[in-house]
Amino acid sequence: MMYPREFINEMNELSKEILGSASRWRKILERGHTKMLTEEASFVDPENEENTIKRLVPVFHLGSKGARMIKHEVKYPTGEELKNILISIKNEKAAQLVKAQEAKDKEDREKLEKAVSQNSGSAVV
Repeated sequence: MMYPREFINEMNELSKEILGSASRWRKILERGHTKMLTEEASFVDPENEENTIKRLVPVFHLGSKGARMIKHEVKYPTGEELKNILISIKNEKAAQLVKAQEAKDKEDREKLEKAVSQNSGSAVV
């Protein structure tokens, strides 16, 4: 499929920033991306039988030689869908960086306040 030059340049930049390679987005469009199928299963807690634990477990199917294999599906996103996915990943990474920076700033501020409070009480005259 033919895309406008602006779209290609934008996707190259997003792909380089998020996926590490400028051409990776084209490979995803051509080959699709594989997703493991899961289902929600309930398990009884062995310590307390009244509690049930819910978690996602893989879906299995029988292979050609009778072996149990994890079932996968291949999705082929459109150009706009892939662009939206990459933008959402970029926004999530930016939010994580901001949160980490805020935590670091808070920790530094607490250390500074602790050092100031310790030094202010032991002044030698």
